[in-house]
Amino acid sequence: MTGPTSTPIFPIPTITSMVLDGKECEITGTNLSSKQTVYFGVTSLETEWRSVTQLNCKIPNEDGHSLFEQSVIKADGSKIVVPVTIVRDDGVLYKTSFNCHYTKTTDGKTLFEVNEKEN
Repeated sequence: MTGPTSTPIFPIPTITSMVLDGKECEITGTNLSSKQTVYFGVTSLETEWRSVTQLNCKIPNEDGHSLFEQSVIKADGSKIVVPVTIVRDDGVLYKTSFNCHYTKTTDGKTLFEVNEKEN
């Protein structure tokens, strides 16, 4: 969908903190809703709405990541950085102040780390 949306884009959701715990991510912020999905780069996360200040997300296994991200995660241990975005169910994208870092370990596992972008 392109062009004007049928509903206002406000209020704009924000993320104030992200905590990774194994295969889950707890997001705290403002103006969060059940009509939003969190993305790490181009990979959507299974997103569960808890309240206007909290979302919980499941981190997909490697098979759940886009072919693009699978192809750029380097085997040499270097980090790949992708933006964390919130996408409303009608396609409106909201950028956040967070990034996700993918790192491939020597045994082939992918590690995830999230942090706030540096200014």
